[in-house]
Amino acid sequence: MRNFTGRLASVAAMLACLGALSGPALAEQHSHQSGSGQETASGIDVRSAWARASAGRAVNGAAYLAIVNSGSEDDRLTGAVSAAAARTEIHAHVERDGVMRMTKLDGLDIPAGKTVTLKPGGLHIMLFRLRSPLRKGGRFDLELHFRSGVKKTVEVEVHPIGGRPMGHEGHGAHK
Repeated sequence: MRNFTGRLASVAAMLACLGALSGPALAEQHSHQSGSGQETASGIDVRSAWARASAGRAVNGAAYLAIVNSGSEDDRLTGAVSAAAARTEIHAHVERDGVMRMTKLDGLDIPAGKTVTLKPGGLHIMLFRLRSPLRKGGRFDLELHFRSGVKKTVEVEVHPIGGRPMGHEGHGAHK
């Protein structure tokens, strides 16, 4: 028993050392992936993330935001995930035969030096099978994945059903 306790103490000490060594590296890696509005080395920044509150018994929702690529290389939004929904997809509204329809996109190009704005009636992140209704004043996290390997987690603010934040009016898909 004494031998086992000694081995257990040795293993615990090694794990503590490994944790101390990897802590700063993990913290640095996470800081490059944060969506706090601060640009990363990649030049990708995400701003003004918002969603409308759920209407009635709606089980789906949408998130809107602006993606800024201040870098010198093009990138591509390839997907998103959120604990707020069972599934997320990148979507666009397109006109077919005189009717506006939503279409799933396999990705969204983010050209170098440009801003791509996701907004109602245009590009957006669909949130399928919401785990709970989106309530005015609420917030949820949305993680965006880019071809470059960058992952940005942003906090999405929920606005009233008919409302949208100031500064979103008149923005085009590319700035």
